[in-house]
Amino acid sequence: MKCLIVNVKSFDYKDKKTGESVPALVLEVVKSTLSNASGKGVGDFFIGKNRQEALYNLIELGCNGDFSLYFNSLCDIEFDDQKNVIGFDLIKTEELPVIWGF
Repeated sequence: MKCLIVNVKSFDYKDKKTGESVPALVLEVVKSTLSNASGKGVGDFFIGKNRQEALYNLIELGCNGDFSLYFNSLCDIEFDDQKNVIGFDLIKTEELPVIWGF
């Protein structure tokens, strides 16, 4: 799914099973809606390091821990059958992605 990243929240939470602190991200995005509504929809995607370590590390490495670098970036997000995020690719563009034509 192609979407526009408008915010990235980085935080730690306590794992319910182990009680240890786990880093996580929430990508807040604007996306095309699949329903018959006009315009765009908003959503957020949770990426926890304990369940999606490779993906979390890829996203963190791509910005050296400065998640604000992803603001106003276009990306393509892939999901598994349970709607978990399994893939993340930035889409390079010369134009400002805020043109909403994505």
